[in-house]
Amino acid sequence: MRTILGLTLAASFALGAAASAQTPIQAYPFKSGPVTITSCSLGKSGGNVAKGSIEIKYFQNVPGRHLTSITFRVNYNNVRIDVTDTGTFSFQAPIDHKFDSPLLDSLGYAGPNPNICRVLSAQFGDGEVVTPHFRPGV
Repeated sequence: MRTILGLTLAASFALGAAASAQTPIQAYPFKSGPVTITSCSLGKSGGNVAKGSIEIKYFQNVPGRHLTSITFRVNYNNVRIDVTDTGTFSFQAPIDHKFDSPLLDSLGYAGPNPNICRVLSAQFGDGEVVTPHFRPGV
């Protein structure tokens, strides 16, 4: 049973890798709802993704309002993760934060840029939550 499960998982990753190779790298700046992402990258340690190296540079692009929470969706080397940044984010103030994800730590390095780096949800100080639309499965 273990061998079959292992082969199934390996096949799933292989199929996903083929699909991932066809997904173009996202260009920046990228407007994603109430946020403009100016850069999204990962660092390298040996042949793997460096721990804590997801770096997202962005700014809030809605005048007269403040964001308090932003959840980003990152798809890198066939692995999809979500990271959340909290604080008080003002209109056009540049933000540069690094995030960690155990799912990406020590994953094989496939270049500095993820295929996808977008806002999954963003919450304003008044409680309004915005969920920008993008392709399912991303």
